[in-house]
Amino acid sequence: MLFQRPLKQVWTLLLLVVMISLGACSQSSATFMSFSFSTTTPADSIREKIIYINSDIDSLQLNANLQLDSGKVNVQVLSIDDEEVIWSDDYESNSSFIIEMSNLEANSEYLIRINAIQSQRVQLNITSDSKLVEAREKPDR
Repeated sequence: MLFQRPLKQVWTLLLLVVMISLGACSQSSATFMSFSFSTTTPADSIREKIIYINSDIDSLQLNANLQLDSGKVNVQVLSIDDEEVIWSDDYESNSSFIIEMSNLEANSEYLIRINAIQSQRVQLNITSDSKLVEAREKPDR
C-alpha cells in the first residue's frame, strides 16, 4: 500500500510523456509547400517555388503527394545558382513519392519546378520533417 500511490504517479507521468511525444511526431510533417493548376481544357503550365536550406544537410527527404487529372507532370529540384538539376521525375497519374537530395549547402536556395504538360488539374503538396528547410516565394524575373 505504501508504494501504490508513487507507482501510480510514475505510470501517469510516463503515459503523459508518451502522449506528448506522439503528438509532437504527428505534427512535425506538415505541408509547407503546395502547387495548384486548374483549367477547363488541358494545357501546359510551369509553376516554381523556392526552398531555403539554413544549415548544411547530408540528405533531405521531401514527401510529395501528386493529384493529376490528365496529361503528365515533370517535377524537378534545381540549384538556383546554375539551374543544375538535382532531382527530377515524371508522373502520369496520382502518386505519392519522396524527393531525396544530398549534400545541400547551408544558406542556399533551391528551385522546385513543376512542368504540367496537357494537364487539366494538378495539385502537388510537399511536406518535410526537417526544421532546416523553409518555403520562400519566388521573385518575379
